[in-house]
Amino acid sequence: MKARQLTTRCTGPRRSRGGKVPRCSFARSPSQKRPGSGERGVRHSQNSMRKLALLALFAMLALTSCKNTPQPYKGDGILTDYGEDNPTCHYVIDLGSIDLSKTSVYSYEINGPPRAWFFIGIDFAAQSREEDPDKIPLDGEIGLFLLKLGGPYLIALDKPLSKATRDVTYRNWGWSMHCFFDGGCDERPLLDFVWGSSFEAYPGAQYRLRLAVKKPCSSKYPARLVLKSTGWK
Repeated sequence: MKARQLTTRCTGPRRSRGGKVPRCSFARSPSQKRPGSGERGVRHSQNSMRKLALLALFAMLALTSCKNTPQPYKGDGILTDYGEDNPTCHYVIDLGSIDLSKTSVYSYEINGPPRAWFFIGIDFAAQSREEDPDKIPLDGEIGLFLLKLGGPYLIALDKPLSKATRDVTYRNWGWSMHCFFDGGCDERPLLDFVWGSSFEAYPGAQYRLRLAVKKPCSSKYPARLVLKSTGWK
């Protein structure tokens, strides 16, 4: 075992019966360190670095969770998220049934939708495959108007249903058909270019949708007004 080096330090004279004797005490030299003091300093520094790293990780996770958490939909109808991997549609907002057999007007509020490109259309469904959905006569006429609050009209069209694009999906129980209008050049001064019955929705935005049945449709199949965003196909 290595001997500890000590130095003596006199603190001054002290009287005693035998005369003056120096009072000395043993102390370490300034160059000597207390055993283990360097190791404790290294451990303290490492613990501080670990705490800082953990705090930074927790802050990053908190910010990421707040950023990726979608805000709840507050508009009319029911919003369903089928996931990004769905080939046909990601988000669907079902606004409910509509009656195309008589002239009428329907109004809706679309508040806080998810960020997506939506196609507004009319859904028809059949419980069998007896009739070809591509050959079903659609002889009605509708008006469709979408206004973004604080902004312009995003959709403003009056068209017969016979001009709508038919997106048919065959199922085990029958088929469903989503009818919407493609975009194109428009001669009206309201819009220089229209996207048909589709628009890009933004979270936090508020929209007002109005559907007017101007000419009744004689289709026997029940109809619903639905907003669909495209899938990966």
